[in-house]
Amino acid sequence: MSNFDFFVGQQEVLKHRIKESDIEKFIALSGDKNPIHTDRDFASKANLKAPVAHGMLGVSFISNVIGNKLPGPGALWMTQTLEFISPARVGDTLTIKVTVKSVLDIEKILSLETIITKDNGELVTRGTATVKVLTDRRLPTPLDEVKPSKVAIVIGGSGGIGSEICKELALNGYKIMVSYKKDDFHAMKLEKEITEQKGICKTFKSDLSNDEEVDTLVSETLNLFGTVSHVIFCASSTLENVPIGELVWEKFMSQINVHTRLLFEITKRLVPVFEFHGSGNIIALGSTVTDNPPPNWLPYVTAKSSLLGFMKALAKELGPKNIRVNVVSPSTIETSLTGNFSERSKLTTLTNTPLKRLTTAKDVSKTILFLASDDSAHITAQNIRINGGA
Repeated sequence: MSNFDFFVGQQEVLKHRIKESDIEKFIALSGDKNPIHTDRDFASKANLKAPVAHGMLGVSFISNVIGNKLPGPGALWMTQTLEFISPARVGDTLTIKVTVKSVLDIEKILSLETIITKDNGELVTRGTATVKVLTDRRLPTPLDEVKPSKVAIVIGGSGGIGSEICKELALNGYKIMVSYKKDDFHAMKLEKEITEQKGICKTFKSDLSNDEEVDTLVSETLNLFGTVSHVIFCASSTLENVPIGELVWEKFMSQINVHTRLLFEITKRLVPVFEFHGSGNIIALGSTVTDNPPPNWLPYVTAKSSLLGFMKALAKELGPKNIRVNVVSPSTIETSLTGNFSERSKLTTLTNTPLKRLTTAKDVSKTILFLASDDSAHITAQNIRINGGA
């Protein structure tokens, strides 16, 4: 690794509430006395409803981030594209977000995405900056303060299997960020249970089909724990027993989005962090239905098969970077997802299982703990079935 230690996805955020004095100081410094910034009647006649802040006032805060935070002292701002989308006014709180898009180590040049939004989420300004770092001084970041450690993002961590995985990892010294979509009650209960056992756990409610929420999940985890060493993917979706004649393509896409797209989005953002540390671990929950598909489960089986292909290809791509990628595929487990399975179906599974019991969430969590640990350092690209020999 070079001593130019910046990575794609690295991010800094600044907030600033616009005040009347900001407008006055900007006019005094720039000489821009355009009345749309100060005269309410003039602004109203110009269809602006009320005076607007100078666009370049907001941009000056991008300079603040570049000069002080990312990349920080020694930064030379070379180019900047700007698109002014909507106006900001006195009283608005601006969020200035600067994110590394690409890194040229030899030239010590960063390409930065620069985004300014208002407190209601409305986009104000967007653009791209090119910045050269003139000194060898590194900007201290949370990743400097915390050496690569056991920090896991668990996607779908509030579910039946996910919560057991979180508890097992926390019990063994992992810091846990639980990502969940809907179940506030069980997420809060899980966090309370882990912290009462002296574990470290935080919950984050997010819809990972939204790119911005994926970014926020990663940045919040980095800000809180300093790094991410593992991602455990156990997001689930409703199982429907539907024959092909009644299926529509949207059913397939909804399953593929949950089991493959979400995994793709979170992985894409975490690989640069893993590369920065020289190691990482990605574990996803598969299913033994890909070996012996039940009738009328076409979308689910297709989605889980897609996940297997994704993980196998990813393992080959990331192996040279010391990033391990594995799948754990359990058979039928008693969770809310399988609550509507008939007793006959469960009995059939039990009959076909040499060890004569159904798989438990604890069986899964123990296996994932092993795959997350250094004890499995030479295991990657595997689909480990937990099915009692069925």
